[in-house]
Amino acid sequence: MEHFAQGLALLSEQDISAVPPRRLGADIQRIRGFINRAEAQCVRRVEVFDREQAYGSSGDTSTTNWLRHHCQLSGFAADKHVKLARQLPELQATRQALESGAIGIEHALEVARATDDMGAGAEAELLSAARTKDPAEVRQAAREIRHRVDAAGMARQALEQFRKRRLHLYDLPDDASMVCQGPKICSSSLIPSPGTGAG
Repeated sequence: MEHFAQGLALLSEQDISAVPPRRLGADIQRIRGFINRAEAQCVRRVEVFDREQAYGSSGDTSTTNWLRHHCQLSGFAADKHVKLARQLPELQATRQALESGAIGIEHALEVARATDDMGAGAEAELLSAARTKDPAEVRQAAREIRHRVDAAGMARQALEQFRKRRLHLYDLPDDASMVCQGPKICSSSLIPSPGTGAG
């Protein structure tokens, strides 16, 4: 860890104002690769930390809580990292790609999420996509694989989402109304009172 800190200190001391833009681009690529590799090593340690329930000594109730309190992560981000740490031992090819810097942590998270749903058999195809596409495109690739291998399941999921869609109209103070489609999508608008006009 001391060597790691020393390397970061050297980078922070570098005067980048005189570095040619093309060189800066190469530096950014290399730094991102190092970050991905560092993320892989962090995930390795989170897996053991979680398995050994080492968070208990600090009074935290879970590894997710510990990461929130001690590693400047949101609860959502911490939860994703813990899930990845628990799955990665079963996804050896993804782990190796992350450790080598061939893919980023977001790619690994997408592969882990999709294989948790579809099984480890989908890892190879997803990892192939992760090597050339951005994380959002990997997520789309996962949907396409799911359509291909479980069309009936995807149809059931779409039907369930459609059934949850409802249109509600609520009367609010000041002649306002709120329209809700399903439990989360709402918009409000003003409705003129009777007897009032635009002019």
